Amino acid sequence: MILYTPQFLESLQSKNETAFTKLYQDTVDMFYRYIKSHYMIPEPIIQDILSETYIKIRNSLTNLDDSKKISSYLRTILKNTTKDYFKKTKEVAFSQFDNDETNESFESTIADPDDLKDLFQKDFQSEAIMNSLHDLDEKFKEVIFLKFVEWYENQEISVYLDISEDNVRQRLSRGLAKLRILLESNMDELD
Repeated sequence: MILYTPQFLESLQSKNETAFTKLYQDTVDMFYRYIKSHYMIPEPIIQDILSETYIKIRNSLTNLDDSKKISSYLRTILKNTTKDYFKKTKEVAFSQFDNDETNESFESTIADPDDLKDLFQKDFQSEAIMNSLHDLDEKFKEVIFLKFVEWYENQEISVYLDISEDNVRQRLSRGLAKLRILLESNMDELD
């Protein structure tokens, strides 16, 4: 958990390059892992979302008045930027992927499902875990992410999310119970 001083916040708000570089270095890995663990999207899109997030952070830091809330402020910008990406993204029909040069349809280039059976069986547990995490309520997902991906202590999570330590323990317990149920359900679907 990273805590910043009021002086550091003032440096950021005055657009000090050194302060912004430090903020970037302190948060970029965490933000990357957050996106990677919550969404199944390609690497270039993750990088685009991160870039847009830091642009928004740089342009909006003047709105923040409490250095103790900077972590939650940054995560809110990250979450909203990610959600904005999905709002802007439109579904594309398979017919738009047809190759005009070879007159081959996209559907005909997809591998036969029987050929992919072995590959899918190796990855089915990973898919079940990702689906289960995706289906979990955001408040539980966030606590589980901070605890088991970022390795925060309960006290750090409490400060970060501005909730009591008892509430952190309760969310972890309930979230893990719900995750276990979702995981069992998703594993059954994949069998």
